[in-house]
Amino acid sequence: MKRIALGGLHTECSSYSPLLQTAADFTRTIGQDLIDFVPFDFALHGIEVIPLFHDRSVPGGAVSAATFAAQRAGFMTMLQASLPLDGVLLLMHGAMFVPGIDDPEGDFIQQVREIVGPDAIISAAFDLHGQITDQICNAIDAFAAYRTAPHIDTPQTYARAAKMLSEALNSGVRPPV
Repeated sequence: MKRIALGGLHTECSSYSPLLQTAADFTRTIGQDLIDFVPFDFALHGIEVIPLFHDRSVPGGAVSAATFAAQRAGFMTMLQASLPLDGVLLLMHGAMFVPGIDDPEGDFIQQVREIVGPDAIISAAFDLHGQITDQICNAIDAFAAYRTAPHIDTPQTYARAAKMLSEALNSGVRPPV
């Protein structure tokens, strides 16, 4: 059975807002509730899911540097403890702003890649109007984007990202770059 980690960070920031988002602004989903976010039968595809956490906030101001640092550190600690992994499914948004960090989601995903190594498959779900940087593109293997605004297709997008990950893991064929 293939093993994947599941989790991510999801927020849309307005750099014009003077208010900083803190941990209290995020809702954290863990365990089976996190697995249930993704309408995909992982077991049917021979995949064991290790749920880490998913932090989501409503659109707001920038995320405080301390909040982002704590989210990233907590996620990476859990990811490290979950090794070895064949893949990672990241449920992201792509519009995070953290003062003093040019590409917070890129940094986050690059650190995921460093932990899981070059052979693991990383599939991610994003909002297409987010900041999809070279750093993000270079660290992931598969990408699914919301097709609607408002995002009424979030579950379907998560399922597409899961399907791409599953197909890559079960076929042994890495998605083309």
